[in-house]
Formats: sequence, C-alpha cells, structure tokens
Amino acid sequence: MDGVAFNKQPDHVERNIWIEDSQLNSVTFRYPSKNPQAYVYVEGGYDPLRFPDVKRSAWYYSYVESAADMGLFVGDEKGFFNPKADITRAQFVQVLYNAVAPEDYTPAELTFRDVPAGKWYTNAVAWASEMGVVAGYEDGNFRPGANITREEMCVVLENYRRLITDAQPEPVDFTFPDDEEISSWAKEAVYNCYDYSLISGDERSYFNPTDNTIRCEAATVFTKYVLLLEQLPPKEEQPEDPDEESSSSQEESSSSEEPSEDSSSSEGESSSSQDSGSSSDSSQESSSSSEETSLPTTNEDSETHQAPGP
Repeated sequence: MDGVAFNKQPDHVERNIWIEDSQLNSVTFRYPSKNPQAYVYVEGGYDPLRFPDVKRSAWYYSYVESAADMGLFVGDEKGFFNPKADITRAQFVQVLYNAVAPEDYTPAELTFRDVPAGKWYTNAVAWASEMGVVAGYEDGNFRPGANITREEMCVVLENYRRLITDAQPEPVDFTFPDDEEISSWAKEAVYNCYDYSLISGDERSYFNPTDNTIRCEAATVFTKYVLLLEQLPPKEEQPEDPDEESSSSQEESSSSEEPSEDSSSSEGESSSSQDSGSSSDSSQESSSSSEETSLPTTNEDSETHQAPGP
C-alpha cells in the first residue's frame, strides 16, 4: 500500500502571531515551532491610547484628550470613551459642572421631581437650576436620561456664558441652510456659538438642530468653550446709584442728630426694615415667576427654555 512519508520533527514550521501597536494596528511576526522563542523589538517609544476606541487618526482625538486632561470626561467601566454615543441631559450638565462650578458648592433645595438626592448628577443639576442655566419641563421634571439635542446644547452653553460676561461675539455673515429648522428660542444661542467657533455644520454646512449631541462632539465643544471662557472679560459690577447713596447718607445724618429713644423703637425700625426687605424679595420672586411662565415652549411636553437676555 502506498503511503506518505513525513518528518515528525521538521526543521521549522512558521506560526503567525500578531500584536497591536500604539495605534491599534496589527503587527505580525513569525517564529519557528521547533524553537518556540522569539523577541520583538519595537523601534521608538510606546504611547498607549487613553481610550482604545479613540484613535489618533480621528478628527476629535485631540479634543477628547484635552477634555479628559481637564477632568471633564472619563471612560466607561471598560475604559472606552464611546465617541459616537449620545450624551444625556444629566451627563451634559455634569460636564459643565465639572468645568466651571466651584469645588465647595453646596447644593440648594432640589427643584425637579425626577432628580432625587444621592445620584451622581444631583449636585450638577441642582447647581445648573440654581444658576438659571437649565429650567426643566413644564411638568416639573428635568428628564436626566433624555438625550440633549444640538440646539439645546447651545442654549445651555449660552445661558451660562451670559451669567459671567457681557461680551458678545463678532457676528459672522453666515446662515445655516437648515436655519428654518432651528427653534426660535434657540436661534440666537446657536449663532452665538457659531460666531465663537464652538460649533460648525456637517459636510453640507447643515446644523441639524434636533439631532442628538454625541460624546465626541460634546468633548470638542467643551474643550473650546473652557478656553473661550478664560479669554472673555468678566461681567462688570453695576455701580451703585449716586442718588441712593446721597439719600442714605442724609438719612444716617438725620438719625445721628436725633436723640436716641428706648430700644423698642429701634427694634421696631429694624423689624420694619426687615419687612421691607421681605416685601422686596417677594416682589422679585413674583417678577421671576412671571418671567418663567412666559418662556417660549415648542409644544406641551417641550422643555421650558430660558429666553436669551442681555
């Protein structure tokens, strides 16, 4: 019977082994099975990626790295950044909080029914609400798990910027081709963000206002936003009215010339002053409430956005 002769121990049999370089490209090398030892020499330094799913060739790579360096973003439990994933309202507000909120902030009373105490985003949402950066929905909810759209992102960023500076961008003569799709309550914020080079359109120059914001876009915008805030002049304090100062000075002078009476009279004046302050506060609250109820909404369930103001 015919047979096939073979060598039980051939000189060598090549096996392929592959590893990944610093850019997650496969690098193949071979070694003989008869002597299963090999050395791989890598020329140059090895610089591992911070996030395995954010390659150096990606357009957003440097922005994601900068945002991570600033402590604005972290990866998931597996270390991935998930650049194309939608970012929720709670996540977006948390990033803003990480960027600009004071470290010693003590949260005020919670104002949203669906933001309980003890959540990872509780302090951030409470801060944003207290500062007037977010207003929530007419039903009293914040909807932390809902995705934030691109036009909503611009409104939140503009709401905070207006709190800290009176500066305005140099207007650029440009209109998005889908300008009519931008909500009226968001249009000024969107174009201000464009004028500040925080946002741009897609390959067709469309803004896509109702598309969800994704994480790589948010990282890009926040990296630019933090640098922008550092360059803008702070809001100037309003000077006191000289007429009020003169009136106050005259009252103090008149009070010092009058003979002092019993302490009960003094207490009565103090009480009256406090009541006056309370009345003023009540008036301000009433005015604030009136403003908030008049804010524009897109439909019954739409978010109540704070109207852009000077």
